[in-house]
Amino acid sequence: MNVPSDVRKCVVFLGRDTDHGIRWCATGFFVVVSQPAEDDEADSQYSHSYLITARHVIDGIRDLSHEGRVYVRLNLTSGGIKTVESQLSDWRFHPTKEVDAAALLVPKSWLKELDHSMLTEYSIADDAVVQDHGIGPGQDVFITGLFINHYGQRRNIPIIRVGNIAAMPEEKVRMKLDRNTCISAHAYLIELRSIKGLSGSPVFTYRDSWEGPLTGELTNMSNYSFTTGSRLIDQTPIFTTGTPSYYWLGLVHGHWDVEIVRSDIEDIDDGIKEYVNTGIAIVVPATDVWEVLDHPDFVEHRGYLAKRAVATVQASPDESDGNVDDSNRADH
Repeated sequence: MNVPSDVRKCVVFLGRDTDHGIRWCATGFFVVVSQPAEDDEADSQYSHSYLITARHVIDGIRDLSHEGRVYVRLNLTSGGIKTVESQLSDWRFHPTKEVDAAALLVPKSWLKELDHSMLTEYSIADDAVVQDHGIGPGQDVFITGLFINHYGQRRNIPIIRVGNIAAMPEEKVRMKLDRNTCISAHAYLIELRSIKGLSGSPVFTYRDSWEGPLTGELTNMSNYSFTTGSRLIDQTPIFTTGTPSYYWLGLVHGHWDVEIVRSDIEDIDDGIKEYVNTGIAIVVPATDVWEVLDHPDFVEHRGYLAKRAVATVQASPDESDGNVDDSNRADH
């Protein structure tokens, strides 16, 4: 299996401040929501970019950060990287803690020279996709995200880990949000070793492993122009229409560890307990993760832009191309 670079490009690395600088500790990924203008005269599609990760990542940074910021490491089209920051207060969460998801409205200043792709709603492995393509236990999957021991000096270098579905989200799974909080939530279980740094990573399943004939037309992952606020940018949204070659299955929550005593593995009986990764990762379904984008603040922002677009077109129908003068009252 060869994973296209556009799939790996949807991820970024998240970090927090320490006494010795920024520590890159988790993964996030970009998604884009498109909406038509509210008036027939405004025929543009207005797109809104978001950064998604796991809620427990943001909560963990809040607990350890002295500055109240989440740092984001971006790749640039000109080469190299750019580190930007967001305030913890700018992140929004799913309305229920059962869904370990958080999202940030991407400031338009981040989009300049951004060498990243974005997932769209067409990428989601929803119930219809799962049923139509017979996605189930044994299905091949992969994740892409941060390997904290080698994340790249001049560029972000996300790794790929490959596995398969061990269990479908048929019943709720017991999992931890932090040391003191346990929840029960629907989740995929995948046989794939989740490690520190991969929390918040996107999980994909791909067509080559599906049974039966391939139908439909594969989406050409070429540059696709879309508007976001007042800016026309060239990004690469993955799966804009048609049948994708990869589907977004979900978001990495974490894994279970098994407690053992060292005497079980060494010729020594000192009673010291150690923990071993079970090799089963917990994945929040993409359909649940997408719901975080329905947070009232995000909905209000999209409505504000849509109304402003209509006003702009009506005020200058011969000159306007449907773009908005500013994309947010708070520079988003």
